[in-house]
Amino acid sequence: MIQKTQIKTQINKTKEEKGQGATFNGDLSIWNTDKGGYIATITMDNVENVSLKDIQQFKNKYDKVIRENPNNVKIGIFNLANDDGIDIDLNVRVTDKQKAIEIGQKFNQESVFDAYNFECIPTGGRGESKDLSIDEILTVLDEYLN
Repeated sequence: MIQKTQIKTQINKTKEEKGQGATFNGDLSIWNTDKGGYIATITMDNVENVSLKDIQQFKNKYDKVIRENPNNVKIGIFNLANDDGIDIDLNVRVTDKQKAIEIGQKFNQESVFDAYNFECIPTGGRGESKDLSIDEILTVLDEYLN
């Protein structure tokens, strides 16, 4: 169930500080980082002034991906230190560090997030998102999750 107040709190924290972010489960509940793992971004949208509505629209756009991979697909928001606006990310959580790095490299991401140690692991990319179809995303997830 969506906890709008919690999501709005995370949005406000993210807006206030460069380098700040939050990760949500597919139902938009806040992801419990106690489970650890590595978070790699597959694709993203950049928005000027992120709102709950923006996040819900992003979720709806990738609903099929989320429904087919509810334990591993996450939605993130991140205020990049060197970028305008906020990124809304479609992320995959994996438990293998090397797989996470490979995903980050495949999708030209600057880093992946290590939720075990709360640090970013550089992957050598530029942080530019590829525009992918739902089927392309599902194929990638099948490759890395199965």
